[in-house]
Amino acid sequence: MATYNWKYKGGSFIKYYDNTGLFVADSDDDVKPDNVGYVALFGNDETGNGSRNKPWRTISKGCSTAIGEMIIVGSGVYRETVQGFLPRICGDSDVILDGTGLDYCVSNNSGGNNCVVIDVTMKNAIYYASRGPSNYYRCRVENTGISNFYGTDNIFTNITVYNGNNALYPAQRSPSTKNNTFVDCKFLNLFDNFTNVDPFNIHSNIFKRCNLLMDIGSCAMKYSILQECNVALAYAGVPNTLYPTTEAGWSKIDSLQDLKDLFAIVHPSLDINEYFENCIVADPKFNNIEIGDYSLAFDSPAKNLSYLGTFVGARSIAYPIKASAVENEGDFDFSSIENLTISDNSIILTNPTLDASVETIVKANLIGRELAEAPIFGFSADRNGQYIDSLADLSEITVSVGTSLKDLTPYIVEGASIILNGNIYQPGERFTTKDVLDFSSDGGGVCREILEAPQRHTIMARFSNGGASKSVGDPLVVGYWYYAISGTINYNGVEYFQKSFKAIDINSFTTSDGGVLIEAFTNEEYQHYEPGIAFSSNNVGNVRTGQILRGNGDPDYIRGTAFEFPINARFIQLKYIIRVKNLKP
Repeated sequence: MATYNWKYKGGSFIKYYDNTGLFVADSDDDVKPDNVGYVALFGNDETGNGSRNKPWRTISKGCSTAIGEMIIVGSGVYRETVQGFLPRICGDSDVILDGTGLDYCVSNNSGGNNCVVIDVTMKNAIYYASRGPSNYYRCRVENTGISNFYGTDNIFTNITVYNGNNALYPAQRSPSTKNNTFVDCKFLNLFDNFTNVDPFNIHSNIFKRCNLLMDIGSCAMKYSILQECNVALAYAGVPNTLYPTTEAGWSKIDSLQDLKDLFAIVHPSLDINEYFENCIVADPKFNNIEIGDYSLAFDSPAKNLSYLGTFVGARSIAYPIKASAVENEGDFDFSSIENLTISDNSIILTNPTLDASVETIVKANLIGRELAEAPIFGFSADRNGQYIDSLADLSEITVSVGTSLKDLTPYIVEGASIILNGNIYQPGERFTTKDVLDFSSDGGGVCREILEAPQRHTIMARFSNGGASKSVGDPLVVGYWYYAISGTINYNGVEYFQKSFKAIDINSFTTSDGGVLIEAFTNEEYQHYEPGIAFSSNNVGNVRTGQILRGNGDPDYIRGTAFEFPINARFIQLKYIIRVKNLKP
């Protein structure tokens, strides 16, 4: 049976802020849990009941029906205005709320109460509104205006924060506004008019090319990075430009001393050093801002800047995956390319009617850091990038009249309409069987089984801790990957230093400085993984050290703390497959 493999099921923990959150109540898959409701693109607002097997279709239906409960949203793009009393939304995978053409995208009707949005990308709305403060956690907010928020681990690009009071809600209460990344934001209001509260709740953020209104002395920031920012200490209108252009009432900040001097003029009695403790003005060194990769390079000044000794901003240190027209300047193995054209920061289908694939080179993780997530930033297609999928959505064969369908299985109709259990389904419509398995069609309509829920996309990856060391003179194995673990290795006239390569023949290698070469990958299998979340796997023996059975993108992946294990292998290789005939949400 093909079903959507929900990440958040009974007993799962939805994390909000630090270690606070919500445990999902236990229930059968066709029964709505007591404290959450489910929404998915394959759901139905009329016949759905908010369960995992029978979700609602729209977020608005979920918020208005299960008032005050967490609404868990299946992967895909949702285009609607979400309006309700205390909306609480959590993305179960890669969820986009697209407000193109809408005045409002999320509106909270609950007065001073808080709405909560977790793991959702919100973009292109004129306004994301809230009568009370909004709590954003692990979200991306792009090309929009928002009002009244605080939160953690978010990325904000090209936004304007409206509202004269408490626009970032830095100090009204805990939780604070921390570990966020702000880029190209024309107006961020750090004003706070509350008294007797902690003024230092804005910390561990990155501000790049932003206009920051700091309108009162009770608002401060700590452990943060600023680059190419303008600052105003009194409201002077919403600017239309960004650094290096400044408008009346705004000052360009080229050094931390510029900011301190500006504050000292307006607030001479304040301890300026305390108000900007451990802040710096510097390039945060994102891995690739051009394609929306806001993870940090290994030499980023944000690396250990937090008061906890960890990174600041929304994304941690990461190994970049770069597309380049020149193979040795990028991270893709050109010998693995099938039906793709690679140029700088771009990978496109050579023939748009055929499937395609490509593998990365081997990335080294020699100290064995636990792997936080597979990159998702580069996915760009007309349906949220879900053409990139290691699993086919549809069966290769169709079922004709006279052949029974499988029970409790989703199908899509092709060719002509069919009649099943008294219901007429048109070509392109989807249905799931239950009990009645024989259909008819006057026009030759057929059914094709949906092999997996088409809203969740996956990539392939494989992992290794390395194999045997090789000696000079040893023949290499064609297709195996090797890593120069120390010294300089010369293979077929090319030198490698702390870098991987794939053997293209059985020639051996040489070294002039005692270099050591080890096997990185031999014949390890690829598994299915979901991008954008932490790598995890089901293992042999249900132990962390067991051999990987399946990755967390596999439809048969078993969820639960007793069955899921993080991955911290020394060597990593990814494989991207583009399936042009996969279903659209």
